[in-house]
Amino acid sequence: MVLPFYEVDGPTTPSAPGNSKVGKIVATDGSQATAEAPVLLDESGNFQAQPVAYQHWTIDRLDVPTRSPTQLFASPLAGRKRITIKNNGDDTIEVGHSNALAIGLGLALAAGESWTEALGANVQVWVVANSGTQDVIGMEFA
Repeated sequence: MVLPFYEVDGPTTPSAPGNSKVGKIVATDGSQATAEAPVLLDESGNFQAQPVAYQHWTIDRLDVPTRSPTQLFASPLAGRKRITIKNNGDDTIEVGHSNALAIGLGLALAAGESWTEALGANVQVWVVANSGTQDVIGMEFA
């Protein structure tokens, strides 16, 4: 992921493209990210943040009933940074941010599909099944 509107706090020129260094990612407005991340200089001279290893993860598995919004991650993992949701059922589910979720209002995941997104622990995640009871697997990473 190239972050052209970010810079690295500290020396900003590794000796050659591909050489890594560790630095804090700092927005050009002066605000800083809370975690340190390895940074690489690519062949075009752009800094690229590299994924940071997660320290914790959990799995939440639900049977989601037809047209009844169900909260996934009812007790979110502290410090959550990313989630993955997999529709392990045989029909479409939809993902949304509130209990007002209904078919046609969320992000549709067909049977077997998954979705990964960077979502903090303060963001609610709700799922609803199009039909039947669908098996949904959720993973949180912090």
